[in-house]
Order: sequence, then C-alpha cells, then structure tokens
Amino acid sequence: MSQKLICNCNGTMPLDAKVLGLTIHTSLCRQEIGTVIKAFDGNDSLVIACTQEGALFSELAEQADKALVAPLRFVNIREVAGWTQEAKASGPKIAALLALADMPEAEPVPVVNYESQGRLLIVGPGDQALPWAEKLSDSLDVSVLCTEPGALPIARNFPI
Repeated sequence: MSQKLICNCNGTMPLDAKVLGLTIHTSLCRQEIGTVIKAFDGNDSLVIACTQEGALFSELAEQADKALVAPLRFVNIREVAGWTQEAKASGPKIAALLALADMPEAEPVPVVNYESQGRLLIVGPGDQALPWAEKLSDSLDVSVLCTEPGALPIARNFPI
C-alpha cells in the first residue's frame, strides 16, 4: 500500500476526511509543499491526488533524490469527482480512484496490424449501419454485419 496525499485545491472541493480516511490538505502545491517532500522519506510509493501539479511533484521527487520503490502516481480527483455537480457525494468515487492507483499497471496487450486494402466492415444495427454503408460503398469495398434486424435495401450493392 502506498501513502496517499489528497488536497482540496485551496478549498474548492468538498472533501470528507472521515469518508476517505485521509488527512485533507488545502495547498499541497504551495504552502504545504513540505508535506510532499517529507512524504518521499520512508515510503515505498506515493499517490498524490492532483494531476495538474504532477510536473512540480515529480521534479521535487527528483530533487529530493529519494528513490521510491514504486513510481510516484497521480490521480485526477478534481475534474472527475471534486468539481462535479455530485461533488458533495463523491467520497466513495474518490476512494475508488485512490484505491485504483494502488493496483499494478495492466499488462500491455499485443498489437495487431491490419491493412484494410480498401475493405470496410460496418457492425451495428441495420438502421444505422446501412446508411453509412451506402455513403461509403462508392469509395470502399463495404460489408455490413447487422446486429439488429431491420429493413434491407432493395439494391444489394454490398454484402449484408
């Protein structure tokens, strides 16, 4: 588990320390910068709930010459929870975002190269896919896979 630092962005977010189980800071990027520097000591990893000042915090970590075992991570709680219309009830969402930051990075998936060579497959409900197929069939070799039945065109200019 990592240490987590959370800031209410100069009082602009209604964060509940009891719900989150964390100390709420008001100005980690300015007046409370010492708290961030101190957090580099003795922690395996650190999560800071601020992406806007990520460059500043990363530079401080480098200057402090403290190698965290795990990377310094940032979570954007402000735009996705704290400044939303539901901000006062966003405690569980913020807690989930902070917990997600403790999860290991996902393994990369293999990349599949594909060259269409002018072919296009449109997948979707017939009433949406067929008009697109009509528009694009003059310039591409179009096939349509209808996921929902619908009226089929009289002229079959492409496989459906």
